[in-house]
Amino acid sequence: MAVISFLKPKNKLEEGGRAAAPVQSDPGEPEQLCPNCHKSIPGSHLWDRNMVCSCGHHFRMNARQRIAMLTDKGSFRELFREVKSGNPLSFPGYDGKLDTARSSSGEAEAVVCGTAEIGRQKCAVFFMDPGFMMGSMGSAVMVFDFDNFDPKQLCTVINRYGVTSFCAPPTVYRYLVRKGIPDMPSLRHASTAGEILAPEVFRKFQLRTGLSLCEGYGQTETTLLMANFKGMQPVEGSMGTISPLYRIELRDKAGNPVPDGEIGEVVILPPESGKQIGIFSGYLDNESQYRQVWRGGVYHTGDAAYRDAQGRYWFHGRFDDIIKTGGYRVGPYEVENVLMEHPAVVECSVIGVPDKLRGQAIKAFIVLGNRQPSPELEKEIKDFCNARLAEYKWVRLIEFVSEMPKTISGKIRKTELRAAT
Repeated sequence: MAVISFLKPKNKLEEGGRAAAPVQSDPGEPEQLCPNCHKSIPGSHLWDRNMVCSCGHHFRMNARQRIAMLTDKGSFRELFREVKSGNPLSFPGYDGKLDTARSSSGEAEAVVCGTAEIGRQKCAVFFMDPGFMMGSMGSAVMVFDFDNFDPKQLCTVINRYGVTSFCAPPTVYRYLVRKGIPDMPSLRHASTAGEILAPEVFRKFQLRTGLSLCEGYGQTETTLLMANFKGMQPVEGSMGTISPLYRIELRDKAGNPVPDGEIGEVVILPPESGKQIGIFSGYLDNESQYRQVWRGGVYHTGDAAYRDAQGRYWFHGRFDDIIKTGGYRVGPYEVENVLMEHPAVVECSVIGVPDKLRGQAIKAFIVLGNRQPSPELEKEIKDFCNARLAEYKWVRLIEFVSEMPKTISGKIRKTELRAAT
């Protein structure tokens, strides 16, 4: 049974809604005792991994110790992340959700709805921390947790509760476009993040609703890093501009900033104080991974992007997902966006597979709509796609599948597709 949970200001609480307990104030900063002199060290220093007491004693706390300290005092929650490589990880919560709220609702007195699995970070942003949104924006907050996605059911919920601002991963918008988008007269703002949105979906959603989809970019370890913010004209395929909460650069392998138009890794530069608001403070039981992402004094996202002359950022792919073929580097989204233009393609995912001639060949996994797999359709899709791409980006192999392996947030697991090849 689907669960509909929503929070609204008391003058808007509707019959049948489920109100949450009032937001509790912080019981006070937690404290850590120095193992040498047993003096108390203020909790604000628990963001620091290497701690120094006033007595001069140096000691170190790992992620598990900090989590235990902070959760015991009621200051932190553990949020769970389903990583692409396999099992979920747990890490301390973080501050900095205000920018997410502002980009998602875009207006005061909004009814904000997001699709999220209960217990995930986005659910926490939309539902578990309503104070950020209601207190700063006057917004009602609603989370729709469905068992099996049904576009008609979702639109019924949006219309029934007068949702004005909706946020969902691209997978949801793809199915809405394919199945047909009903009228949603209350909707005034729509946003998406998690994967790159195909231009075809952007255009069809805009044509049907009159709304431009506002894409955003972030990670489970962070809040919103970039977005098409209020007051900007959204551009299909662009992540928008940098959130004012962060200082971000695109850097090459040597750690140097790259010029506009060149691909670099998205990295976060912490402030001089060393404490970056809106970013996680450790992986549970995995100190080495934490050190790896924070190497060189900056946070490494592992994501490749470039900036255009207008200052907008464009996602190129995860560095792990970039395909090296015939001496070229191809981002999978460059090919996937073209494949999605074919009317028979409902979903697709592109990976690189070993190839003696090219190093890697481009292989596409495709979920079909109303047509059945056949050699003729495979050739038709190849010809359609390859006629629109440079030769080094051509699709060499196609495998039709009934469904894609996905995380619970709707992202396609490319690691599983590579493992099965």
